[in-house]
Amino acid sequence: MEFVLYAIVALIAVELFLRLPIVSLTKTLLSISGRAVAIISSPRISDHWKQKAILAYSGRLALTTAKLGGLFLVIVLVVYGLSIGFTLVIRTDAGPAALLMTPSGLIGTTILSVGYFFLRERFVKKKVNKNDYSPIERFLHHLALGMPGVAEASFDLNCALNKSLHDYSDKRHVFIAGLARAGTTVLMRAFYNTGRFRSLTYRDMPFVLMPNTWKSISSPFWREKALDERAHGDRVKINYDSPEALEEVFWRTFCGDDYILENCLKPHNVNDEIIEKFRRYVSLIISSAGDERKNTYLSKNNNNILRLPSIKKAFPNALILVPFRDPVQQAMSLKRQHERFCERHSSDRFSFRYMTWLGHHEFGDTHKPFVFDRAKVKDNDRRPTQDIHYWIDLWTDTYSYLLDQQTDNILFVSYENLCSKPVELLSRLFQVTNPELSLEGEDIDFSANIVSAPEGLDDNIMERAAGIYAALQERTRWANT
Repeated sequence: MEFVLYAIVALIAVELFLRLPIVSLTKTLLSISGRAVAIISSPRISDHWKQKAILAYSGRLALTTAKLGGLFLVIVLVVYGLSIGFTLVIRTDAGPAALLMTPSGLIGTTILSVGYFFLRERFVKKKVNKNDYSPIERFLHHLALGMPGVAEASFDLNCALNKSLHDYSDKRHVFIAGLARAGTTVLMRAFYNTGRFRSLTYRDMPFVLMPNTWKSISSPFWREKALDERAHGDRVKINYDSPEALEEVFWRTFCGDDYILENCLKPHNVNDEIIEKFRRYVSLIISSAGDERKNTYLSKNNNNILRLPSIKKAFPNALILVPFRDPVQQAMSLKRQHERFCERHSSDRFSFRYMTWLGHHEFGDTHKPFVFDRAKVKDNDRRPTQDIHYWIDLWTDTYSYLLDQQTDNILFVSYENLCSKPVELLSRLFQVTNPELSLEGEDIDFSANIVSAPEGLDDNIMERAAGIYAALQERTRWANT
């Protein structure tokens, strides 16, 4: 009979927790705390205004905390009332409170609550849109990704719990970076499927800055998921084990103000302290794999083009792959995705926040273009995004900048060549990276989707883009040596 009581208490407690505004109030509490800390630490605000602001925030914190305490009290009273009713119907040796407070009561209700919660998340969620996140998942994402203080604390905690780390700085790590829509995801998967690389995956979400600790906490509740097409609608299928561009959370957390501006993203130099943290972060990611074969880091992060010298300084032996594509084809693909995600973000604001937290500004309402000319950073006077010339200009500016980089460990990779001769080009890439890598058993899926170019393209813009494209093709001679 005690088990029945524990089960009832667990079920009611979880349902109350999910249905009462506990998650939203907790988010409000964290948001107020974050703003208060930001004001206290800001050198731009005088002590006089800091005192006034802190008084105001203190009142809001006290009120929100009281509301949260009241809701938890409601849960306790409901559970206690149910347990009294249970013991009135079924006689037990101990009273309801005493029964629940015994070691077996505490352990039993905790295990049943956690088990019921994850079963509920797994089966009830099937009834909602496949791209939706449950309230508790959204809360965890907001906590881990949307609160910089929490993100930094999670990294520090993971470092404190994993002090003995192997130094992987001399490895031939692979960084894939460029402009989106040039086959970066499929190229990353070709490397990842060799089984020799560790990359962040969706299982590392949302606490991507504490891969080791989060794996220990979450792995007992891991479940399998069938491959499903991602939000881009480009036939690329993903599941929990798919590698993804999640590394940018690190850079946004520790130096986001240096390169994420209101209207654009700009190149930045990373100081030695952050570079050392990044080395440690990569070591943590690799060690969390628990597989000696996966001792090399694999990154797909387009924003890394903003910090290529720093990447080389952190890992001198790293290989940086820069995929590129015919400028008109890549520009049209970017424009289509931008329109697709703008529509999505207009009806799903969590998706907007999610992409912002991950530092994805390629397209959609979160779009911020790369701006490499310091004189244009403030003005950013560009064509409207509805104009295909906007995206061609972005393509030309980006790859012109990349061609000027003096980093000798960059290899430019032609998307068209990947599609026409994938085995030959990937074999050459693997040979350059690690002669032990093999294509045997690989599922290679590079396919060029050629779309007719729009009419009325500006001759001057196209001439400039064609010149950059020819220079990029010239830089792919390594593939034939």
